[in-house]
Parts: sequence; structure tokens; C-alpha cells
Amino acid sequence: MKFPDLFPTIETPRLLLRQLSLDDAEPQFEIMKDSAVTRYWGSGTWSELQQSIESIENTIKYFESGDSFKWAIVRKEDGVFLGTASLWNFKFAHRYAEIGYLIGREFWGNGYAPEAMLEVLRFGFETLDLNRIEADTDPRNQNSIRVLQKLGLIQEGLLRQRWIVEGEISDTALFAILKQDWNPNRGT
Repeated sequence: MKFPDLFPTIETPRLLLRQLSLDDAEPQFEIMKDSAVTRYWGSGTWSELQQSIESIENTIKYFESGDSFKWAIVRKEDGVFLGTASLWNFKFAHRYAEIGYLIGREFWGNGYAPEAMLEVLRFGFETLDLNRIEADTDPRNQNSIRVLQKLGLIQEGLLRQRWIVEGEISDTALFAILKQDWNPNRGT
């Protein structure tokens, strides 16, 4: 597996997945300050724009060091920032990585997460030749679980009391998909 030198841009019928830039700080912050969106997110709700700026700066550094991809999900028809999609926590010797995604609440229910993540999985399996891709989510997050299942990931386990976010202890449902089980026509 070779980590690309240039950040990949991905297109779907409705979406453009492109590298995050500091121009995305404000719309990313607007999403991350919404407690309904971050209810099950590991970092909690953001309270300052500086958190978004630092997150994007770190995202750029992580790509440059070969650690992760984090795309801005943008609607092609009008350029609206919808959220983010990630492929990260690479274990190159084992051809393994994790995915993550976040969509602003006003855009929920439009199928943007599965549309974006189908192409992230395609990139992981076809371009990077990964063998296994995982995701974890709070088992109470039924919307995220539906997205993962639509993409073909299956729940493999439950990690009890794995996270403490904003003082709340929560479990993690662990989902995964293997390259041999991946169907590029799923999720659409």
C-alpha cells in the first residue's frame, strides 16, 4: 500500500469530497457546535471557532505525515459544506483502517452519508488495497448504525464503557467490512 502524495478528490453524483481547508472552518464549526450532531461524537460539542481551525490544521498535518484522509463533503449543485468523511488510523502492515463521518443536522435524511462513504470505502479497497475497514459508533446512534449496515458493515462486537465524552460513559458498537465482502453497488 502506498499513501498518495496528493490529496485525492472524490466525486459522486451529488457530492464532491475534497481536502478540508481553513475556508471550511466556519461551516465545520457551525455543525460541530450543534449538540444534536455531536451527541455521539468522541470530542464533544465545540464552543469556539478556534477548535475548528485547529482541527483543520491538524487534519492537513495528518495527511502530510501519511496518517489520515479527512474530506470536506460538499454538495455539487451549490457548494454547500455538508460535513466530513474520514479514512484514518491506518495499520499499513495489516492493510487496515477506520472510517468516520459527520453530517450537519439540516442535511440528515438525504442519503449524503452513505453516498459519500461508499466512495470512501471504494477508495480504501480499490486504490489503497485495504483488506479491512472498521467503524465504531455509540450503540444508541441508530442513524449511524443504519448507514453502516447500508454500506455492508456488520457489527462484530460491543466494547463496554469505551468512551467518556463530556462526563458521560458510553459503549461502542464495533462494525467492519472485509474487502472480500465489499460490494461497490451497496449504499446507493
